[in-house]
Amino acid sequence: MEARWVTGLFFSLFVGYLFIEPILDLLLFTSKTDKRPNNSGARVHPALTGFIERFFFTIVVGLVGLKFHGILSGMMAWLGLKLAANWNRPEPANNSNSEDKSMKNTRSLVALLAGLISMLFALIGGLICAGVTDATNWLPLIFLVSLLCYLFHKMGWFRYLFNKFLQT
Repeated sequence: MEARWVTGLFFSLFVGYLFIEPILDLLLFTSKTDKRPNNSGARVHPALTGFIERFFFTIVVGLVGLKFHGILSGMMAWLGLKLAANWNRPEPANNSNSEDKSMKNTRSLVALLAGLISMLFALIGGLICAGVTDATNWLPLIFLVSLLCYLFHKMGWFRYLFNKFLQT
């Protein structure tokens, strides 16, 4: 396996995960939904779904590059199908409550934005695999920044800093 494939898949799958997780929580926090939905039923974990979709689209972009113009349309169609199938959207406890419906719509928009960011990582990772761009020199820095973002997120520093900026 060539180094560009390892670099592209690493960027798409692992750096993408380290970056998307804090951004998703920050989007939920800033939209005042603060908590992720608590489904009691069985569901596919969003991180696993993101990993699989980034892997698939990275491989597709890596194999054909941007010669096939339908790749971006396919990515957007996948996001539309995922949201249309009520992916990761819990039903409100009371259907007549407009606040629950508003939260459901907000979570849908946050899921769409996180999906777009995920597809961006898949696209860039695929372009690295295809040899269109060379990120070998930048990958350690990108990985380090993403890891720091993830650690700051897990320690709660992003929310602390965000609250400080909102109060001023």
